[in-house]
Amino acid sequence: MKVYGLVALIIILGACSNDSESEGKQLEVEKENYTELCDEGLALLEGFEPDQALEIFERAIKINSDSIRAYYGRAYCYTLFCDMDREAECSTAVQYWEEVASMDSCYRNTRYNLAMCYERMLEYETAITILTQALECKPNDPDIYFNRGISYMKLGDTLSYCLNMTNGYNLLGDKDTAYPLRRSAYEEICGDGWSKMGLDLQGGMGVILELADSVALGE
Repeated sequence: MKVYGLVALIIILGACSNDSESEGKQLEVEKENYTELCDEGLALLEGFEPDQALEIFERAIKINSDSIRAYYGRAYCYTLFCDMDREAECSTAVQYWEEVASMDSCYRNTRYNLAMCYERMLEYETAITILTQALECKPNDPDIYFNRGISYMKLGDTLSYCLNMTNGYNLLGDKDTAYPLRRSAYEEICGDGWSKMGLDLQGGMGVILELADSVALGE
């Protein structure tokens, strides 16, 4: 009976070991499938096929509900829907970006994309608040300044528009070749003085406003 019990124990332990190995292999397969699905979803987004990409990211989330990558992809799909004049999807995009932000607010362009959805919904004050938070993650990102400036302009705040656009162009340097209309609009609205101004980004708002006053007075 003791021998039988020992043999039974060995068999049970062996089965447990096999189960453990099987579970380990299954986890590896699921991990590979998750990565493949995310890559496939990204490729579909790059091909501007958000509806198909959304299905892929939803499948990836079911495999791994703890990884942020598929959640980010899903939120981005809804951002594209929002940009495609499917305005009913804008609030869903906001919901999903908030979900991504709750996991990691500085993951890639989470805050920036969330702000863009609010801009699309004409909620410019909220967009400005979120873009300001985005600068905590990416303080040297010119696009954040540009879009915050545009939101200020939508609210009729020309000074803040010029401040933000100037910061953006100072960070961008001579690389702004993609949006000539944005540059010409900036120069027309803000004047040559702004475009030539070298703002001290670390100097605080007091320094910036002093420089702004100088430009306004023609000094």
